[in-house]
Amino acid sequence: MRKLDWNEYHGYIDQLANQIKEIVKGSMYRHLFGADADSLIVAVHLSHRLNVPVVTDISLLVYLLNMGVSEHDTLLVSNVVHTGKTFEDVMKQCNCDLDTAVLFKDSKCNFQPTYFVDIPEKYIIFPWEDKKSKNQKIINEII
Repeated sequence: MRKLDWNEYHGYIDQLANQIKEIVKGSMYRHLFGADADSLIVAVHLSHRLNVPVVTDISLLVYLLNMGVSEHDTLLVSNVVHTGKTFEDVMKQCNCDLDTAVLFKDSKCNFQPTYFVDIPEKYIIFPWEDKKSKNQKIINEII
């Protein structure tokens, strides 16, 4: 396991934001959506770098998409993708395909995010997580 400090974390956020800015070149997303609780932290920090608001409720996101907001205007954000299931569940609820952005992609993950910064060799512990709860989370995922 590797524990990120806040400086490293913000460095990764900057890299992700710069990657997105470079690729979209002016036609920025209209809003970001955090795929789960941990993802909201990443979505908020990324929103500050990109000057794009965060939608925090799946019901509002579905409403916006049903009211004519293009799926290409929404960026689905997470801190890490292990399997892609969370992203797939959100897209299923929205009934559309969304661009995705993550800081880290698991090396065994078949899901290909639109944007990602790194494929780490070790399990990442984010600055807002503690090692003990992360260990329990990993054990629960294995069982």
